[in-house]
Amino acid sequence: MEEWKRGANTLDKDHAKEYKKARQEIKKKSSDTLKLQKKAKKGQSGLNIPCVGAHFLPGVPVLLSDATKQENIGQHGNES
Repeated sequence: MEEWKRGANTLDKDHAKEYKKARQEIKKKSSDTLKLQKKAKKGQSGLNIPCVGAHFLPGVPVLLSDATKQENIGQHGNES
């Protein structure tokens, strides 16, 4: 039984670490996108951005959906 508890605890720690990393990555990419949008709105002549939007960083929606799924699994897994 102790071995099972240690294994579950390790899995929980690993999941939390991966979840935090994914959230930080999402925040960073979202922040970068907002900065580029602001620069594009200012109309800086030296800035060469063809498209700034959700499709500009295709990995963000995927990371966001993965993080949301993990969060939902974590919430439902803790209910007893």
